[in-house]
Amino acid sequence: MKKFRRPSSLVHPVSEGQTKKLDSSKRKILDPQGPMLQKWNKIFVITCVLAISVDPFFFYIPVIVGKQKCLDLDGTLQTTISVLRTFFDLFYILRIIFQFRTGFIAPSSRVFGRGELIDDPVAIMKRYLSSHFIVDILSIIPLPQVSYISTHSFKYISIDKYQYSF
Repeated sequence: MKKFRRPSSLVHPVSEGQTKKLDSSKRKILDPQGPMLQKWNKIFVITCVLAISVDPFFFYIPVIVGKQKCLDLDGTLQTTISVLRTFFDLFYILRIIFQFRTGFIAPSSRVFGRGELIDDPVAIMKRYLSSHFIVDILSIIPLPQVSYISTHSFKYISIDKYQYSF
């Protein structure tokens, strides 16, 4: 008489491969020296330079109205610069997201050769949160955009002595 066993330990190879594929795509860690990340780093550097070059234009938003001697705001420049700065900040937020998904080379293995790539998401998160995360968050605080919103209802301030109208 034959003994019939239940094939509980057998797993279909296609379904096993699919689950591994889903897990690997879900936890994809970027190589810091990979070509895709190198291209994105160049794009981020260009957007950072453009963002820094846009910031001085915020000083040109207040203008003095000629004969009335009133302080006014240049609305088109104000809107244009705020939109551009918001666009550059969105790119920087994308960079922060990439930083959470980018592996790093272990400091102990940097002696010879390329070193060991750390691809543990928890280790990457701890390293980034303890190093540059605060500076990155502070750099995208939308202070110029907030000042645009708060001064948008601002009308006129007369420069003449003792005359201020809102």
